[in-house]
Amino acid sequence: MATILFGSAMFNWSETQRMIEIATALYQRGHKIVFIGEGKFDFLLQQHPDFIRAILPADREWYTNERVQKMLAMDKYGNNYATSDEIDAVVKQELELIDRYKPKAIVTGYRMTLSVTARIAKIPIFWVLSAVLSMPYLEPLAKLGKPAPPKLRTPESIAKFASMVEDHIMTSRMIGSNKTSAAWNQCLATHCAHLLQCDMELFQGDFYLISDAKEVYSQLSEKKCKFIGPIFNSEKITIEPDQLKILKEDSVKRKIFVSIGSAGTKRYLEIILKAIMGIDNCEVFVSVIGALSEHEQAAYPKNFHFQDKYPLIQIARYCDVAVTLGGQGTIYAMLYAGCPFVAFPHSFEQRNNIINIMRTFSCGEYGLQRNISTDEVYRMVSVVLVDPTYRSNAKRAQSIIAPYYEDPAMRAENVAAITIEAVIQGKGSITML
Repeated sequence: MATILFGSAMFNWSETQRMIEIATALYQRGHKIVFIGEGKFDFLLQQHPDFIRAILPADREWYTNERVQKMLAMDKYGNNYATSDEIDAVVKQELELIDRYKPKAIVTGYRMTLSVTARIAKIPIFWVLSAVLSMPYLEPLAKLGKPAPPKLRTPESIAKFASMVEDHIMTSRMIGSNKTSAAWNQCLATHCAHLLQCDMELFQGDFYLISDAKEVYSQLSEKKCKFIGPIFNSEKITIEPDQLKILKEDSVKRKIFVSIGSAGTKRYLEIILKAIMGIDNCEVFVSVIGALSEHEQAAYPKNFHFQDKYPLIQIARYCDVAVTLGGQGTIYAMLYAGCPFVAFPHSFEQRNNIINIMRTFSCGEYGLQRNISTDEVYRMVSVVLVDPTYRSNAKRAQSIIAPYYEDPAMRAENVAAITIEAVIQGKGSITML
């Protein structure tokens, strides 16, 4: 039995749940789990009393609202959102934790300080993220030249060009330099540890586990990473009985699911809901995750139904279309349920997730969040509802994604657990660094 330290970004629901899924699989294989951190979604750990909880006082100064927003805006800030002293305050407490529990490995998906801590402590660290943040995906993009301006200047083409420029800047900066990592390297130098050679190294660690379906990224080599498959949420969430009754009704009314995830904002949710109010003969189910108060929810028509969260796969099976920002967990749940979707991704990661999903399956529409409007949302949702091609393509996607959910040997958390276990026990070779 080995002790394994997990650290998630507790401000993000999906990220925290992904870590819990892998931690649970390792615990079931006999390992001791230490789960670090606290935040908005740490209540999810209440279902796992056998995990050791480790609360760091420095986290409360680290995870401020302002810093979290900068962390999420990776395209704009890179790693430049903290001073060396602020980083070191968290790292020192993480090092104390490592000295206390002596873990054989660290697993994270968005707790960047653990990359520094692992380098100093010389403990292997596993990063669990999407394929579009892996070196095999980013390196070819970084070599592309700056995109040319559109010949026909429309709001849509200008928005698309602006996103392409942002992606170019992001990839060339994150791969080609470490201009936003000076504070991190200063902290590493203080502890006489190996410095970051580029900004993206902060997200790489020693091993990179890709939480995507290999079929979506068949062009990528596993030389420097390993595909474990999409991680599905097993959190116990129920649909309110009156809403479930409406969902099960065999009527001509279209059913629409809306979810902006924990990273979405009230503004975007309100734009989406205003657009959907223009669609006749439908029932709308909205996951608010705290974005709207009960008073604000009451202002919507009676065919709008609200819950903080829904069991994604269950509700998607009843719905004709989903509207989302493009979070990885939500999208794979829609694919497994065979539900077409409309997405408005808000970051480099989400944009590229959606671009590759659409290229592979063509099971929906997507727009750029910078020019999201009620007219655009209405148009896209209406198109997906009317054209049966989207539904048939979603069903094709379902047949490909299903084994990742239904076959225990292909479940991402089990693949990840076996891989992590193999590394710490030194058993055989694996397709990683």
